[in-house]
Amino acid sequence: MITFIKLGKVRALSLEIKKELGLKPFFQKNSFHYETIIDIPYVQITYTSGKWFPKRRAANVNKENGKTRKNSG
Repeated sequence: MITFIKLGKVRALSLEIKKELGLKPFFQKNSFHYETIIDIPYVQITYTSGKWFPKRRAANVNKENGKTRKNSG
């Protein structure tokens, strides 16, 4: 079972409960690129922070509407 909760425009919390996850690790926390993953028996909790944003905008993105232009070539 996966539950996804949106917290504002960018932040999110995901809760995954599976028998296949097993008892180990009993408690483990990993953080990577403003995302925190907590593993506890049979449950994995993922929290995505609102601090994440792309480092630079792609060159083929229209600044007015945010849509991607097709390359001609």
